[in-house]
Amino acid sequence: MTSEPGFVRRMHEVLRPQRRIGETLAAYLFLAPYLFVFLLFLLLPTLASIAVSFTQWGVLGFPRWLGLANYRTILSDPMFWLAFRNTLYFALLTVPPLVAGGLGLAVLFNQRLGGRVVARTVVFIPYAIMVTVVGMLWRWMYNANFGLVNFYLGSLGLPQVAWLTDAAWAMPGVAISTAWWQIGTNMVIYLAGLQEIPVELYEAARVDGAGPWQSFRHITLPGLHLMHVFVVPLSVIASLRAFGQILVMTHGGPLGSTYVLVQHLYATGWVNFRMGEASAVGVILLLITFIFTIFQLRYFRAI
Repeated sequence: MTSEPGFVRRMHEVLRPQRRIGETLAAYLFLAPYLFVFLLFLLLPTLASIAVSFTQWGVLGFPRWLGLANYRTILSDPMFWLAFRNTLYFALLTVPPLVAGGLGLAVLFNQRLGGRVVARTVVFIPYAIMVTVVGMLWRWMYNANFGLVNFYLGSLGLPQVAWLTDAAWAMPGVAISTAWWQIGTNMVIYLAGLQEIPVELYEAARVDGAGPWQSFRHITLPGLHLMHVFVVPLSVIASLRAFGQILVMTHGGPLGSTYVLVQHLYATGWVNFRMGEASAVGVILLLITFIFTIFQLRYFRAI
């Protein structure tokens, strides 16, 4: 009888490595579908695009090695720099409202309010709409003759705006529609983070005399640190890769005011069939995204 605990202990020591191996295999099996899709549709195409960016290729035939010639051509192209400036401008217009608005809506709908579940659903529903539908819907809403936006501006006594035909207003118009479309995603992510913050912290803060702003600043924001690390880079990447809604709403116009990098990549590759130059644009966009992401992760001290 006295030897049984020792025997049981030795059996646990023998079986523990086998259990760890089984858990590791199970984890990889669960990850396998995602890893397969990631490898097939993201990693391999990215590596192939990097290789093509050093060649001359028009879809048909075999690529011809050019070295860095495509990059020199792209960097000397005024249309590339126009698209680059417009992309940064679009990101500047969309990222702050997506992050701050998503956080604000999450804080609002995390309160014990009547109908908050319905309100959360209403805010999130636009994200489920296809990009082409979003573009067509907002084209109709921005219509200068019968659009709802100008109708309500006129009802309030405000001047009406040629949203999609005025070069000064086209990009802000697209940014507003994009924020409406994507803000629900950030709201859901922040809402999940808010529900992980212990309620006891807020109760202790109220006992100590802290007001709503002090609680938000010293409890909510630090408690959502990991959410910031995810939401901010995600919003920046989505803004830098914007294309579908811009193509549907403005086609890059008027006067190139909404012509962005992904549209330049599309025009170069699939309209003019210069796949090498288009791949070079894609690689430059990848580097820009990578630099922004690393900077943000360092800022949030995630790496």
